[in-house]
Amino acid sequence: TGSPLALGLQGLFRAIPYILVSFYAGVVVDRVDRRKVLMAAEVALSLSPLLLAWLIVSEQIQVWHIYAVSVYSGAVAAFEGPARQALLPHIVPRSELTNAIALTSIVRKGAALIGPATGGVLIAAYGLEVAYYLNTGGHLAATLALYLMQVPRFAASRQPPFWQSLREGFL
Repeated sequence: TGSPLALGLQGLFRAIPYILVSFYAGVVVDRVDRRKVLMAAEVALSLSPLLLAWLIVSEQIQVWHIYAVSVYSGAVAAFEGPARQALLPHIVPRSELTNAIALTSIVRKGAALIGPATGGVLIAAYGLEVAYYLNTGGHLAATLALYLMQVPRFAASRQPPFWQSLREGFL
């Protein structure tokens, strides 16, 4: 749209559901198989760029579509982040955990910088929809990698009642 306000609203529409859902997501991630949550989140996140690509190709894209996808992606990302962080101690030896956390942080920050730059090049060279299709493929590749990953079997531990855990997260 060329509107700074529209761009700012997109960020707001992603941040608000992320913040609101994070408390609930944290409690859920503590109680279920983190790898399965992460796989489900990656599949769910793959739907956003796929939908946007389809809307672009079919020439139906509107600003509200982008806002709706931002709300959806923000809510899903609220599960993805905690699940990824909670899975790490189960796949990395304790002696390497500090290095793994640092490396994960570097990779995530690097991707946040390199991703948009790469996307810009792809958009200029091949079009917006190609960048979205490749984004979809990246999420599906992450899902496949998680599926193939050897992770110790999840053992549910005794937890306080759900609502008590949620309340404790606020306090």
